[in-house]
Amino acid sequence: MSVLVSVNCITFNQEDMIGDAIESFLAQKTNFAYEILVGEDCSTDNTKKVVELYRDKYPDKIKLIANKQNLGFIGNVRKLHEQSKGKYIAICDGDDYWTDPYKLQKQVDYLEENPECTLCFHAAKVVDNEKGPLGTFVRPSKNNNKYSAGDLVFGGGGFMHSSSMIYPKYLMDSPPNWFFTSSVYDYPLALILSSHGYAYYIDEFMSAYRMSHGSWTTSLLSMKNINTKKIAINKGDIQILKSFNLYSDFKYKDQVEKEILYREFLISIYDRNLKELKKPKYKKVFNEMGLKRKVKYLLLFCMPNYSAKLARLYGSFIKVKYNLFQKRMV
Repeated sequence: MSVLVSVNCITFNQEDMIGDAIESFLAQKTNFAYEILVGEDCSTDNTKKVVELYRDKYPDKIKLIANKQNLGFIGNVRKLHEQSKGKYIAICDGDDYWTDPYKLQKQVDYLEENPECTLCFHAAKVVDNEKGPLGTFVRPSKNNNKYSAGDLVFGGGGFMHSSSMIYPKYLMDSPPNWFFTSSVYDYPLALILSSHGYAYYIDEFMSAYRMSHGSWTTSLLSMKNINTKKIAINKGDIQILKSFNLYSDFKYKDQVEKEILYREFLISIYDRNLKELKKPKYKKVFNEMGLKRKVKYLLLFCMPNYSAKLARLYGSFIKVKYNLFQKRMV
């Protein structure tokens, strides 16, 4: 039976987590053949040894792609793609994992029945290192839904999580050059794919996004000057949007320009640049927001440390509730 799906997993210094990811791949129940490719990017811990143990145990299912030099996340993604045999690519980073054994089957069934769909994704729960819930989700809707590339422009990288994505391989066989210089890979990937058809969302929690100490997001946002890092993230997304505007021949020009304006507004918030925020175009952005978002950004601007503390307290509260629930279930 020929391989229908290639599971692409990039990993770096995730010795305590990569096993959870691989186990969740192996747990998939499908009526088709799939392969697992793990791109190990010169880890300095025992990540490679852990993957080798799984490869030796499942040689017909798992392929270890051990890089001779560190390629970075996009270079690693590209190398796995090139060596994949499947019609579809399903992605999941080494610190995340799948939670539904029928995830691949459900997504492939839809893609096979709807060839005009160029990306399929689902909801994901956000957990900590120990898999405890942090009380947040990546869930754009409470119903199954179709989304255009224009819709995904507004979502940014938080609209869907990479661990939920599966797409036809051929669409990324020759990606645009700007994809390789992007600051992240999931946001431009979603925009490129959906621009060739549409993205379909399945409203089921089928993966976990681990906000681990070693993840890209937390390592970026745990550095000393968090606002400086958030400014860098938004500047990177603005560059992605400008590149996508050209790539899509300005088909989504209105959405892209609106989102760029919003990202510029955020940069001024994080930079605490009141003079810039007083400009009419940013006043308009603020006035069009709902009350909750207005309060959020006022707190961020006026009391950045206080708003960060509130977020941490909320996370701790959710963990306490989860632990009490677990004890009651014993």
